[in-house]
Amino acid sequence: MSTVNQGSEFKRLWPTVVLERVVPGHENTNRALSRLIQELEQKHKNLTNDYRSDNLLATKDPALTWLRECINITVRDYFRETLNNPIPGIFFHLPHESNDLQSSDSAAHPCLAKEGLINQTFLSHLDMRYDIRWSLHGWANINRFGDYHDYHNHPHAYLSGTYYVQVPSTLERLETRRDVRPGRITFYDPRSSVNMIAIKGDPYVEPEHTITPVPGMILLWPAFVNHFVHPNLSRQLRISVSFNVMLRWSEDYLPAQE
Repeated sequence: MSTVNQGSEFKRLWPTVVLERVVPGHENTNRALSRLIQELEQKHKNLTNDYRSDNLLATKDPALTWLRECINITVRDYFRETLNNPIPGIFFHLPHESNDLQSSDSAAHPCLAKEGLINQTFLSHLDMRYDIRWSLHGWANINRFGDYHDYHNHPHAYLSGTYYVQVPSTLERLETRRDVRPGRITFYDPRSSVNMIAIKGDPYVEPEHTITPVPGMILLWPAFVNHFVHPNLSRQLRISVSFNVMLRWSEDYLPAQE
């Protein structure tokens, strides 16, 4: 009997983790967010383009408090999924500036999994045995007919994401190519040209991944990943809140020098 395969191990290297979830019970909050964002645009016509001028997620408003809680819980869950299995002794804390989760009925929040608890413990397969703390910066996007966001990434952030407040339900009947993907978001493999020699069935054959948003969907991905938001081909507004997750620096983040 051959012993060639004994002790073999297949390793999946350089993963790119994207979290996608739809928050249950988002309808009333989304209506409130839609009104609020459109009112803000009346005061600030360049609301979507001037995303660095203010932090939407720092606004004191019940709907935005709800959304901020959702984002913080989703960031926590992203680290949990990426870092793997629970054991005692490793903690991920919600940001200090967001006390809403701890002062409100956290267990009732729709973003919290049934077993989800603040300061739940996790084990990293990368041995990340330290606190991870972050802050959020968010801005609103209102896309009318023909509006899109060009191919880009988000420098100076660790993670980036989008929450979908309002997604058009009907499209204009246009004479377009069949591969047009209105209103969708496409992510691109960060390993340039990795598909150049790909063959059918291998994991490198498709260099992009496209998601069709729905209201209440929240997406979270590494900020270095390039993405493209396809044009809105509807007369209805597409409204979303994008955000960056910035880590609060700690000496614990530095890898050991050997």
